[in-house]
Amino acid sequence: MLPLRLVLIGATEGFRRIPPLVVLFLVFFGFAFLHIEIAPFSTALIALTMIATAFIAEIMRSGFAAIPRAQWDAAITMNFSLVQTLRYVVVPQAWKIVVPTISLFFVMFIKDTALASQLGVIELTFVGKSFIDRGFSPLLSFGTILIFYFLLSFPLARFGQWLEARLASS
Repeated sequence: MLPLRLVLIGATEGFRRIPPLVVLFLVFFGFAFLHIEIAPFSTALIALTMIATAFIAEIMRSGFAAIPRAQWDAAITMNFSLVQTLRYVVVPQAWKIVVPTISLFFVMFIKDTALASQLGVIELTFVGKSFIDRGFSPLLSFGTILIFYFLLSFPLARFGQWLEARLASS
């Protein structure tokens, strides 16, 4: 399993270190190089999924690593299987650790989707640029986009805070 592990570690570290816009262009031009015709939206979806997967994998890894070895050993002592250890011991503790980070990541990631407009994907930023091209005020166009991004991210941030408070130890 070492070769697979090295490939996965390399992919995770790579996608976390490369700027999202560069990943978008690499995927876009990679498909073009391979003569695969794919819609810009699908290209952006694939690239953003690869980036999100890398970040979430690292967040989850750090959550599992934060669980003391004694917890794993106690589960083994109680004759738990690996699945039982994860279900009853590790995941409930790790979940409390990773929820704040994952909710913050999702809020930030919503804003990163604006980079897909560079590929011609019609999303909020692209629409704002289109309005400016049609003669609308840049301040009005991007001010409206600001409101839409706020309306998307604020409830998600509040949900993350609620979930964090619900999972907090009493």
